[in-house]
Amino acid sequence: MEDITGFEFQIVQNLPTAGEKGIIYLVSHSHGVEDIYDEYIWVTDRFEKIGSTDIDLSNYLQTSDIADWAKAATKPSYTAAEVGALPNDTAIPTKVSDLTDDSCHYTKPGGGIPKTDLAADVRTSLAKADTAIQDLTEVETAISGLTTRLNTLADSDDSTLDQLSEIVAYIKNNKSLIDGITTGKVSVSDIVDNLTSTASNKPLSAKQGKVLKDLIDSIVIPTNVSAFTNDAGYLTQHQDISGKANTADLAKVATSGSYTDLANKPSIPTVPTKVSAFTNDASYTNKQYVDNAITAALADVVGIEYHVCTTEEYDAQTYLPTLAGEAGVIYLVPKPASLIGSAAVGTDTVSGNNIYYEFIYNGRSFEMIGDTQVSLDGYLEDSDVSTDAQV
Repeated sequence: MEDITGFEFQIVQNLPTAGEKGIIYLVSHSHGVEDIYDEYIWVTDRFEKIGSTDIDLSNYLQTSDIADWAKAATKPSYTAAEVGALPNDTAIPTKVSDLTDDSCHYTKPGGGIPKTDLAADVRTSLAKADTAIQDLTEVETAISGLTTRLNTLADSDDSTLDQLSEIVAYIKNNKSLIDGITTGKVSVSDIVDNLTSTASNKPLSAKQGKVLKDLIDSIVIPTNVSAFTNDAGYLTQHQDISGKANTADLAKVATSGSYTDLANKPSIPTVPTKVSAFTNDASYTNKQYVDNAITAALADVVGIEYHVCTTEEYDAQTYLPTLAGEAGVIYLVPKPASLIGSAAVGTDTVSGNNIYYEFIYNGRSFEMIGDTQVSLDGYLEDSDVSTDAQV
């Protein structure tokens, strides 16, 4: 890396056949939110992985999953009887021979492995070898007997024995014995002296039987995990898993990130865009109603006068006049001091020329004829609602 003065990054779908110095190649993966690439650099003639230190903690518990008493500095004390444990003076076996063999484990006898303990196909091969040996013994005995008889025949007195006739007669008289020697017996050349033959009609030699026994005796059954090759990536030492959650304990939406997997989704209402869409539960009036009320109130009016209400003549909460109303009179109710000189209401500023609420009496109730604006404070406008929430 002596010629490299800086690094640049390059996102690739797959690693190229060859790389260049000074470039960190980023290959996308899905291991986590803050670790979405594996990082590689080109070293001489191959790529070297320098990134991704993922640890799969999907099946480990988080601290929040562990009971408080288990995390306390001082743990509760229990007797062996309370937790179902063995007493302190219980003798713990230290040898296999101290245990009760309830699973039929094999114990190698001192004098070697009996035939009954061998696999069925091994026993079959050994039986064929034993049979062949017994047959050979019988053949040797028969040949020895035949030789003795033939020698006896050959030593007979020539004057009283026609040797050829005696031999022919002997062969005829002992045909079954000779047939037994020459047929139905295993030839020495048919005995298999290896463990690679696939022949099913030939016996195995005693030598190969000994080879099989030696192979069985040499089998070592591992008793420690350390004797196995760790080809599955099991952890060999403790790793901190505090603060991690088991995937099985999480809701589906936590791993999918899909809105459709979210439980108890809120019902998003349609946002009104017109005042007419609201239910008029506060007795707000519209222009038509006001015009009709004014027309009705002025029907019998031949002149207009006004009356400024005192604090005893109107309601301090609703500002409606409380005195008896008359036709042809405009009742002026002072606006609250907090509004005087404040922001504009409608087209007029609440100031010296707009300091009263105006009411007329329509024969049944008082009707406001000034400041008929409708306050929509606290309501949402279209611009306040996200595009995803608009339906």
